[in-house]
Amino acid sequence: MELRERDFARYLQESCPDTPEHFRKVVEQAVASQCDGESCISAGKLQKGYESAEEIQRKHEFAEEPKRAGERPASAKRRRGRRLQRILLPVAATLVIGCGAIAVGAAGDFSFSGLLERWGITKPELAQTEAESEVSYMEDEPLMKVQDYYIDGTKLIFSAVAGDVKPDSTYGELQSKDHAEINGADCMVESFDLDQDTGVYVGAIALPELEQTDTLDVKMRLYTASGIQEFTFTVEGSNMSQTRKVADQKCEIAGGTVEIKDISVAPSKTKLTLLYRFDGENGRELAGSCWGFYKITDSSGNEIDTLYTGGLGSGEPYESDGAYYRRITFEALCGLDSETEYLKFVPYEPETDSEGKVIPDTGTVKEDGVFTVDLSQ
Repeated sequence: MELRERDFARYLQESCPDTPEHFRKVVEQAVASQCDGESCISAGKLQKGYESAEEIQRKHEFAEEPKRAGERPASAKRRRGRRLQRILLPVAATLVIGCGAIAVGAAGDFSFSGLLERWGITKPELAQTEAESEVSYMEDEPLMKVQDYYIDGTKLIFSAVAGDVKPDSTYGELQSKDHAEINGADCMVESFDLDQDTGVYVGAIALPELEQTDTLDVKMRLYTASGIQEFTFTVEGSNMSQTRKVADQKCEIAGGTVEIKDISVAPSKTKLTLLYRFDGENGRELAGSCWGFYKITDSSGNEIDTLYTGGLGSGEPYESDGAYYRRITFEALCGLDSETEYLKFVPYEPETDSEGKVIPDTGTVKEDGVFTVDLSQ
């Protein structure tokens, strides 16, 4: 079974019909950028023959700039790849969260809290709204002024309006390099986009590993008409403790085990890695049947489907010490209660049409592969 890039456009149209067209194109381009080549992403670590997400992204350089690894416009048009790897489709969850587009919304007044709710943020009350007086800048005349921001220890989301700066004529609006710095540490700009209706920019930055801190010093690099310029601002490092780190654990399933590793739970997203292990003659077959499609429920009754949100990728099955393994990483499981006591994973195998394309809202539940992750510790 193969998920194709064009499938995502159809799913987005059917599931999110109100998504603005300009953002729909951004999402499709982001999916395309992950399809370049035949690489497969596996838990951010390189297995033989595979590349990490960062390695893939560093191949895309800004054509008019001297080459610098790891940088390109965060929302610029990506080179279209050959095909979408199995399980890679949900990478668009970094841009589409629970069918809430990164585009700000309908014409009219900008609502930061409404944006957070559409993104699946489970604690929008953590946001600092109308925060102009709480933000400081390195420059006397900063490129932009931050209006609102949200921090939960995993992600920084902010809204801002541009000053007199003019964008690079190539794009028609300000664009950001896809890497930024927070307190001197390198981090990824997940998105930086302009809402055409309100003129407000919205940025999302994945926070690096930081100790509890009073402030966050943010440095971004924006493409402007006069070249690349730095945009720096400082906000209070509030709510950093909202992210929970949970110890690794192992669950028994039919024919083997699944180890749940690198568990991080926050109001903005949950991250974790599943490492399957199967022994015996049918170990290879069992490992190959772990597609990465799950219905996940939390203790508050929320349910998400990983067909649409949260998955980064799945490595191909591999053999080691007589056992067969498969690693599946979820970087952005959104819409789950950050205070949940558990997550129940119900794997299923979706049905496909005659062309091998996944048919949404179909599938057979694999009861012998159900497991529950304990988050109460």
